[in-house]
Amino acid sequence: MAMGVMMTTSEWKNRLYYGDNLLILREYIADESVDLIYLDPPFNSNASYNILFREKSGQQSAAQITAFEDTWHWNLESENAYQDLVRNAAGKLPDLLQAVRSFLGQNDMMAYLTMMAQRLVELRRVLKDTGSIYLHCDPNEQGLITLSSRPGGQPMYKHYIGSGIQYQDIWAYQPYTSGVLHNSDDCIDEDVKYLRRNEAEWLEYPTQKPVGLLERIIRTSSDEGDVVLDPFCGCGTATAAAERLNRRWIGIDITHLAITMVRGRLMDVFKDDLKPYEIIGQPQDVESARALALESEHDGRYQFEWWALSLVDARPGQDRKKGADSGVDGYINFFDDNIGRAKRIIVQVKSGRVNRGQIAALKGDMDREKAAIGLLITLENPTRPMQDEAVSAGFYTPEHFPDAQYPRVQILAIEELLGGKQAEYPRVAPDATFRRGPRRRRSAGAQSRFA
Repeated sequence: MAMGVMMTTSEWKNRLYYGDNLLILREYIADESVDLIYLDPPFNSNASYNILFREKSGQQSAAQITAFEDTWHWNLESENAYQDLVRNAAGKLPDLLQAVRSFLGQNDMMAYLTMMAQRLVELRRVLKDTGSIYLHCDPNEQGLITLSSRPGGQPMYKHYIGSGIQYQDIWAYQPYTSGVLHNSDDCIDEDVKYLRRNEAEWLEYPTQKPVGLLERIIRTSSDEGDVVLDPFCGCGTATAAAERLNRRWIGIDITHLAITMVRGRLMDVFKDDLKPYEIIGQPQDVESARALALESEHDGRYQFEWWALSLVDARPGQDRKKGADSGVDGYINFFDDNIGRAKRIIVQVKSGRVNRGQIAALKGDMDREKAAIGLLITLENPTRPMQDEAVSAGFYTPEHFPDAQYPRVQILAIEELLGGKQAEYPRVAPDATFRRGPRRRRSAGAQSRFA
């Protein structure tokens, strides 16, 4: 049984959870408390999906970070999950899983199906009897598809105008065509078309879906004030759509990188109109930060690093897949002149013991990267020799603000960051570490539903 507590509308605060969605569903989300679930889970594609970053100039950066790996393996955890489902799941699911395992055996696909089955059981538990669930999966259906007879022609969906029907069962904007109704010149489903990388809402996040698709789903299957849950929230398209359409929402993701992107997206899009929400599962004190750094199950060191970088709005600077540490864990770009040329802060994160030599190494990295400022984030408090070495680096003075001085080398302990202290650098223009989503006004329109 879930440990979650049902909240009234007046008590509600939107929630963004960091952690394994299976554990969060079981611990925090009450039975029959959700009106609409949308999930875009991994598909066992055996691929790694990377976030690409964009520089201040608008040019795409070479920097990219692995957001998640869509690869599954049968192991002891899979076996335990399988046995738990067979023993405890209701209905015909135990029989189905045993039949599938007898056919597939103990392989990667079986591990993936077991993982998804566990979560779908919990999602059904938290969904109201009147609720809806949308599961995003591979497009394999080929009714209603016309194959072109022309060489190089594209397949097309057939859509027909139906009397009194607002949305048909198949929603599709035809790629490489004008997206028209069959045998007509009328456009259809432009709000759910493929998201192109040059569009304003594109955040460089792999598997990102158009916000129009999520807004259509939410309008179709919920009312204002209903609760919308996305257990694989990624860059937060569903949460942003729910916020705009005046729904209550819950988002869950297992990486701090995603949580940081969702937080930034909500702030960029809604600004002062953003309703209060809370982030649950992130460290709130030094001891919980240390526990995150020591966690091994979900790449604890890198999760700590990404979380620490988020405290100073820094972009991750290296991928955990690339092996050796380059000396730079993150970057902050800032402007302090009128010609639009960004200056750079390099950031290093240390979760273990610290010493004076790390400051000397940071200075070398600053020279190599031509950085104006170097920032060291430490879990442990810095030593006095470290502080002396940092002071010896002097100050950075902006050309256009000769009276302003900023330490060239700065050390910030996690305890200080949690207390509200921030890095010192010119903030003449707003920083844009992650690509920002376009501002959207909150909706006040009528509902659209299936006829």
